[in-house]
Amino acid sequence: MSVAPKYSARYAARGTAWIWLAVATLALICTHGNWIIALAGWLYPFCLLRFTRSQHPLLGFLVTALLLTASGLLLLIFSAIPFSVPFVLVIFVSSCFLALPFLLDRLLTQKWSSWVSTLLFPLGYVAVSYLKGLADPLGSLGSLAYTQYGDLPLLQLLSMTGISGILFIMTWFASLGNWIIEQDWAWPKIRRGVMLYMTILALIFVGGYARLLFSSQPATVRVASLGTSAPLYARAAQGQKQALKDLNARRATPAELAALRSGSTLLLNDLLARTHHEAQAGAKIVLWPECGILLLQADEQTFLGRLATAAHQDSLYLDIGVCILNDQYLPNMLDQSILFNPQGQISWRFEKAHPVPGLDSVVAGNGVVPVVSTPYGRLSTVICFDEDFPALLQQAGRSQAAILLAPSNDWQEIDPWHTNAITFRAIEEGFSLVRETNNGLSVAIDPAGRTLASVDYFHTDPQSMVALVPTQGTETLYARVGDAFAWLCCLVWLALGAGAIVTRRKRLTTKPNPEPGTA
Repeated sequence: MSVAPKYSARYAARGTAWIWLAVATLALICTHGNWIIALAGWLYPFCLLRFTRSQHPLLGFLVTALLLTASGLLLLIFSAIPFSVPFVLVIFVSSCFLALPFLLDRLLTQKWSSWVSTLLFPLGYVAVSYLKGLADPLGSLGSLAYTQYGDLPLLQLLSMTGISGILFIMTWFASLGNWIIEQDWAWPKIRRGVMLYMTILALIFVGGYARLLFSSQPATVRVASLGTSAPLYARAAQGQKQALKDLNARRATPAELAALRSGSTLLLNDLLARTHHEAQAGAKIVLWPECGILLLQADEQTFLGRLATAAHQDSLYLDIGVCILNDQYLPNMLDQSILFNPQGQISWRFEKAHPVPGLDSVVAGNGVVPVVSTPYGRLSTVICFDEDFPALLQQAGRSQAAILLAPSNDWQEIDPWHTNAITFRAIEEGFSLVRETNNGLSVAIDPAGRTLASVDYFHTDPQSMVALVPTQGTETLYARVGDAFAWLCCLVWLALGAGAIVTRRKRLTTKPNPEPGTA
């Protein structure tokens, strides 16, 4: 029995399947942490499809799920996030979910020679990635789309589709490339699919270049972003570590609480002095990092009073990151962003909506993102890990925020790739992003994703950044319609999958029985 020419490449691939898997594994490693290579983000799904399409469906699914699980664990290692049984289980379940598009591609595209079959995998990948992100405690962290950081023309697509559009065009390349090989590179067969993909890709890049060219913002405001002084932080931490440890065990002594107060006062005095200096230099907005100050609940009013006075005297908007500790028990800590206006009044008091699982001992806030009108545009805020949840930031985009102030606190193992990924939010929602990051990369980004200023905490002293930030945002389709493209992918994927199943069943039921004596 002869093999149809259009499947010859698929069967021939069985001889090199494990080589393709090895290349896919290497490429997948280069999509995480500070090992990120943009090209690897395109190669990994292409090579993994070469493997799964040549294997038994169940084997391909299991290998893919295990590979993605190992990749997720590797991300934890790169990020220095402690392992725990719940974390490993979440990663395994998420990996099985992400392996589904590879399984359904293997099951449903075998007998489908049209270029339309190339849409099944990218639609499925986008649908599954989006649905996983809604339930995943890590949000969009580790998304394949983040490998394309720095490709600004391509990333302008974020303003229409969010990261789902980037994922779609990358994974469509994977399925299209496999389809071309399986059609034996026959141009008459592949012409329509290739030309369609290349036309769409060209439109994305031309549109991206045009958006960058015509997105100037003449009106700006001087924004200063201040990290805690590394030498002072080290001094303050000496007296605070034991107090925090004992607060966690409900046994902090008065002497330890006094040491904590002393360290907080040391950092507060330094930040206030630097804030005054920046105000004298013309800053109208000043941002401090997440948990830049640790406050005992009993001292809250005294400290906040000093901050209100400073904002009033310097006539500026002062957004501070502060962690407020119950004097008796650490897990009751509140992680807040508090904005003081030039009149010394509090304009917002936002609590971190998404504490980092396993790392943040804080009370989660209600997730209502504030937006305040000012002479320098509409200001908004979230805190650090909140930025990994695009759906949360849509509140700021829909309220037409011009500048998002994001007090943050990373650690060296996720510097700078975590901040790099966060910059996607500015393009999606059309606001400028000012992210002040203790122990990481601080940036000011305009609505097109261009870097206005940046400072790395580990390579700069003092840890200060100044930028002229646009006072108007840019209206984006994504801010208006949200994840409509992702939901469309979900619906079309289901429709194509159902159509492929129905077509396959019809072929099986209408297949003529062989004549007696024939094979």
